[in-house]
Amino acid sequence: MSRTPEQKDGDALNEVRVSCNSIMQNDNIVCADRTIELNPANSVLHHQVGDVLRLNDEDFLRLSGAFRAEIELECS
Repeated sequence: MSRTPEQKDGDALNEVRVSCNSIMQNDNIVCADRTIELNPANSVLHHQVGDVLRLNDEDFLRLSGAFRAEIELECS
C-alpha cells in the first residue's frame, strides 16, 4: 500500500495501515511501523503497540468512518 495519500502521521489512514499489518502479520497484536508515528492518545481506537487488536462493531464503525472522512478530505 502506498503512503502517498497519507498526508500526516497519526491519522485514520495510518491507523488502518497499522491495524491491517497487525492482523495479517502479527497475530492480532498491534505492531509498530517504523514509518508511522501513531500516538495512541490521538488515534481512533487508542491501541498501543503490544495490545491485542479486537474490533467490535462499534470500533469498526468508528475507524471506518474516520478512514472515510480522511479519504474524502484527500479527494476534495
